Amino acid sequence: MSQTATPELPALSYATPAPMSRGPRIWACLILVIGALGLVFLGGCFMIGIMQLNSPNAGFGGGGAGGPPVSKTAGQVILEVVLYLIAFSCFGGALSLFFLAVKWLKRVVFA
Repeated sequence: MSQTATPELPALSYATPAPMSRGPRIWACLILVIGALGLVFLGGCFMIGIMQLNSPNAGFGGGGAGGPPVSKTAGQVILEVVLYLIAFSCFGGALSLFFLAVKWLKRVVFA
């Protein structure tokens, strides 16, 4: 069998893909990191609410250590559990967003 050589055609300027810029991908990673920091902030806000439930007299008003511990109602206990769940889910989401951003950034830099 004989193989026929095909002539090499010149590349067309309008048909070749442009090199992909790294800028938009790095900005996307930066937005993910900012979102992760926002989730950490939001989880901290929920933790402040838990702190206020556990020591209502030692708030931001400059009160002292407070008196003897006060028993909580069932509604307060449920609210505290819900606030803990929301806070830890915010922290977990922030951790996963941060690891995703670092993985994407590593892929962009070392590509």
